[in-house]
Amino acid sequence: MALHLISRWLIRESQTDEAELALQQFEKMAMEEPGTLVYLIHRPLNDPDLVSDPTPYPNEVLFFEVYADKPAFQHHVERQQEYLRSSGMFKCFVTPASEPMKTAEMVEFLHLERGFIKKI
Repeated sequence: MALHLISRWLIRESQTDEAELALQQFEKMAMEEPGTLVYLIHRPLNDPDLVSDPTPYPNEVLFFEVYADKPAFQHHVERQQEYLRSSGMFKCFVTPASEPMKTAEMVEFLHLERGFIKKI
């Protein structure tokens, strides 16, 4: 059964350029993972005609991810954490004080009720 989730991270204001490099690497790594089916990285849209409610933190990153199964998700997390540790890129993201090696501010696992994805 496929595993769907959203995850929210916060980029440190002083590390935006470095974080962009990390996000590019995340995408590249996820593309190489056969069990990663969908990996979308989002940032807040800055459009005065479209107002988010509540207003998002400007350095917020929202991930939408779908994995083939739990082992595929675990494999992804292990690779990503190893990259963050070995590259020192943990410093780019705000982490909870109680867990200095945890980068996600929020992870929510989802149950797909219904819907579709159109090919553009």
